[in-house]
Amino acid sequence: MAGLYWMIPDIAALMLLAGMVNACARRGLLDILARFFVSIIGSIAAWVFSAPIANFLYTYIVRDALRAAVTRQVEGQIEEGVITAANWMSGLPNWLGRLIVPGYSPNVGVVDLDAAIGTLIDATVAQPALLLLRVFAFMFVFFVIRIVGGQLVWVFSGIGRWPLISPVNTLLGGVMGVVWAGLLLYLIAILAWAYILLTLGGNALINTQTLGGGYLFSFFFRLAG
Repeated sequence: MAGLYWMIPDIAALMLLAGMVNACARRGLLDILARFFVSIIGSIAAWVFSAPIANFLYTYIVRDALRAAVTRQVEGQIEEGVITAANWMSGLPNWLGRLIVPGYSPNVGVVDLDAAIGTLIDATVAQPALLLLRVFAFMFVFFVIRIVGGQLVWVFSGIGRWPLISPVNTLLGGVMGVVWAGLLLYLIAILAWAYILLTLGGNALINTQTLGGGYLFSFFFRLAG
């Protein structure tokens, strides 16, 4: 049985190739190119606009909301006598207290508690909050452009079904499927090499003898190595 392990990568690669060719041929070249360009434009736009959107949301919404909520909590504890104004940092929420670096001082007098808490939030929460907001902004912009660009994809898909264009569009779509499958198999081969090197030889299925002993996948495996 061990001697037939080389067939497993080849069978998997053949199934992947057949599936990609079938899927791309059914879509056609025009549909694939339209989806590709919409994704590229969406990615670029999301990358460009995600940072300004995240900064806007943090500056005008998130920061003020956090500062107001924390200030109310601290002021409430001061009024109840739980803490003193000089020891206001001990009244911070637990989640915010865990983010504070030991020995941190906001350098703002306790007479302006709201400003002190705002400074503290900027020093502790700004970076993770901006990162999280940028991720959400990126996803939002990307999916909005994908939805709007779906109309462009629909137009090109319709053109690809015209009688004179449909056969060529289908054939070139299948060719594109071969290209996509080849790129994917090459990426898988790189990951396989990385696993083998990291584990000092791999395992019974993922090793140089098994992955390099067949015909189809071994071509990409040798190319990646």
